[in-house]
Amino acid sequence: MSVATERIKSFTRLSVPVPPTLDRACGYRGRARYIGLYWDQTEGKFAWYDGRARVVGTVFSAWLTYIQHPLVEPAVRDFELGSDNPATHMFLLDRVKQTARVGRIVDVESYLQDQWKAAGVEIEPPHYLRSEKLFDPTNEIPHTSTREEFDAFESLISWLNARPAATPFWLKIIHGGR
Repeated sequence: MSVATERIKSFTRLSVPVPPTLDRACGYRGRARYIGLYWDQTEGKFAWYDGRARVVGTVFSAWLTYIQHPLVEPAVRDFELGSDNPATHMFLLDRVKQTARVGRIVDVESYLQDQWKAAGVEIEPPHYLRSEKLFDPTNEIPHTSTREEFDAFESLISWLNARPAATPFWLKIIHGGR
């Protein structure tokens, strides 16, 4: 088993549905297999990181819609992905397998950087960009257009709504735990 396989197993695998448009709805269109999603407390905004680029202030509505969904929220509630408190963990999205894991920020960031090193791509200090600079034609950060994000967000909502919602705990109690 490879070192990368062993490392990814050290992160907590989440049993959550992962919409195929989650990455694009959150503003990412790069080519990394893995990306990290979290709330940047310093900026007070949603962010993604792929090991080479970090974008803060991108579309947070898709992220909040996703992590607050009844099929996702119970799986992430014990991890501090940021908002009221500084993030200690990062959501790790496998864009190929459409799976999710969570790990400590420093460990996930290292893993994200290593995906590029394994592919022979030289890693420079990560780009750190605020969303308002994304549409500057001179930047090289992969980012979706507003229309593309909106279409991906609509698709994400439809995809989530097509999944059966979790049974509320109070309904289970009423029906004797079934």
